[in-house]
Order: sequence, then structure tokens, then C-alpha cells
Amino acid sequence: MKPAHPLLLLAALPCCSAPELAVSDAVAGDRVGVYDGRAVVIAYANSARFDAWMKAIRAEFEEAKAKGDAARAEAIEARVVAQQRRFHGQAFEGDDVDDVLEVVAGQLDAVCSAVGVERLERVNLQRPPGVVTVDVTDRLVDLFDPDEKGRRWAADVRGKPFR
Repeated sequence: MKPAHPLLLLAALPCCSAPELAVSDAVAGDRVGVYDGRAVVIAYANSARFDAWMKAIRAEFEEAKAKGDAARAEAIEARVVAQQRRFHGQAFEGDDVDDVLEVVAGQLDAVCSAVGVERLERVNLQRPPGVVTVDVTDRLVDLFDPDEKGRRWAADVRGKPFR
């Protein structure tokens, strides 16, 4: 999937939990905004934006059930289960969070400009010497305005190693 934001670098490998598996395209002298995707997805999952998505999905599901459309209800349920699995991989395994960042794509230029970086990358990518990194995790978390519980969980996960 092509990113909606030109500064967002999508890492080619879906599993980035082992730094030796995922390598940045940055070169010496680049300024890169780095983020812990685990914190970003936790912030999103504890935000009003995600709540709105869940309410819409529940309404679709209830409508399908009320109409007796079992196939549609099962498809919606499968979509929710798939999203839950995706969140688990993102929050606990370090999988990419590009789909979550697309939710705030219109705000990413401002984050990059504010800290003077050329693009964004996951923190757990291997980079060559001479690449300057600026941690933008907190700024990205703030874009989702998570509840206090979500903020605590996002902060907590940042102190843990990637699996």
C-alpha cells in the first residue's frame, strides 16, 4: 500500500522486531524522525478516533444482525478479529503501524517541520553511521489525544525491548 504522506517511509518488511531484519534507506547526514510504533498504536487504540471506528463497526454489525444478514455479520466480525490481531502485532511485536499513521497523515508534515526531519521511520530499524535521529514518538502519540490510561500504556511500552 502506498503511503498517503510523502515523508512517511514504509519499511519493506512487515516484521521489524529484530533490527537486523529491517534496514533504513537513510544515508549519512539525513535527519530522520524516529518513533516507537508500539506506543503509536496504543495511543490510537485508546483514542476517540478509534472509539468512533468501533461504534461504526458495532452499528454495522447490529444492522446486519437485525436484517438477518448472517454473512455480512460474520464478515464484520472477521474484520474486527483481524484488526485485533493486527493491533497485537503492532503493540507487542513491533509490526509496522503505517495504517495507523494514515489516520493522521495530514498532520505528519507539521511534525516533521517542527523537529526539522526529512521523513519518519520506526525506531527499530538499523541505520548507517552518520544518520541523525530525532525521537518524535511523543508528538505522534499526541496526535491521537489518547485517554490517560492509553498515555500510561504508551509510555510504559517504550521502556520495553522489542521482541
